[in-house]
Amino acid sequence: EAAPSLTAARALEAILLEKREAWAFPAASTNQDSWLDFVRASLVNLWAARGAALDTLVDAARRGILQETLAWHLHVLKQETES
Repeated sequence: EAAPSLTAARALEAILLEKREAWAFPAASTNQDSWLDFVRASLVNLWAARGAALDTLVDAARRGILQETLAWHLHVLKQETES
């Protein structure tokens, strides 16, 4: 499978940041489940993620590393394009 475009990566980062700020965190497990459902739907819609790759990305979101990794990659790409 092809990696998501830079535009799709930025769109996912933006929507996750915007919605995470609006979400009630720390939250009860039902809110966590709702959050992960939202993340899953966003990954399907923006990145066309499916199957095992989708499950891995949602698990990364559950552990809090999807957003951190996405932000880091976008930061590095920005530095490379500015050089």
